Amino acid sequence: MRNIVDIAVFAPHGKLQLVVEVKRTLNPSRKWAARMRRNLLVHELLPPSPFFLLACSERLYLWKDSGLRKDAMPQYDIDMEGAWRPYRKVYEPLPTTSDYSLEIAVSSWLNRIVNSHPPERADREVNPFLFGSGLYDAIWGGSVSLGAEL
Repeated sequence: MRNIVDIAVFAPHGKLQLVVEVKRTLNPSRKWAARMRRNLLVHELLPPSPFFLLACSERLYLWKDSGLRKDAMPQYDIDMEGAWRPYRKVYEPLPTTSDYSLEIAVSSWLNRIVNSHPPERADREVNPFLFGSGLYDAIWGGSVSLGAEL
């Protein structure tokens, strides 16, 4: 069965590296994020990939190499303030902002990452999780697909 995911990011050779679920949720906890991922897995809505990112209005939660383990907690919990600074014109975490505008902001941010080499100094300073997790190396030079059918 094929699923449509919010955002998929592929390596240059075309292999799926990152699946992103976007939720316009304010102040989500790590526990809430883990439950959200678990529900996606239970309902078979999450295709296997080396990385899974749950992007919320104010936080990012990243899993690496968790496979289909339903009980896995995110390895990275990132405050969106730094990551979003360049995209405040596209997305502002307000109750009236649409889910789609958050998806566009996340895909714009990911597009900048896959197309920037060497990585921008700001990304190294503000988003060190990109490099510590290996995500940057996995997706650099690849492609980002919004509303991808996998």
